[in-house]
Amino acid sequence: MFVSVGSTIFGQPARPRLMRGLGSSIHPRNVDHSIFSEVHWVAPDEAVSACRAMASSSYASGGWSVGAVGVVAGWIARTRPAGTRITAIFPDGPQRYFDTVYNDEFCRDRGIEVGPPPLHDPDEITRPDAVEVRRWTRCTAVVAEVR
Repeated sequence: MFVSVGSTIFGQPARPRLMRGLGSSIHPRNVDHSIFSEVHWVAPDEAVSACRAMASSSYASGGWSVGAVGVVAGWIARTRPAGTRITAIFPDGPQRYFDTVYNDEFCRDRGIEVGPPPLHDPDEITRPDAVEVRRWTRCTAVVAEVR
């Protein structure tokens, strides 16, 4: 599972989020946390950079969630054995994001640094409440509610 940095769904503190639809400011009761084996938090600049790179190189395009999926799926592809099948679902197209993800002025005004997509490993934490994440981070301890 992947969510936006600043989402509280998987135990991080709620913060303002640019990437709508990839998290929540409340801890929802309708999420079955037991079905997830890990969670990845992705930051806006990482999602935007991945969106733009995919759109220019592979004609896969979309918005915030497509970029986040691309970041995590690319890492999985690089770290799993050759021949591993990976399915990545890109939930939308670019039409709604021309004024945000693909707009240099929008990104600059919000401090989003656009560069190459992240090709490094994510930071890793042992528990969702270990530290407040600010960039792409992975945690394999998924808990229903952090106290």
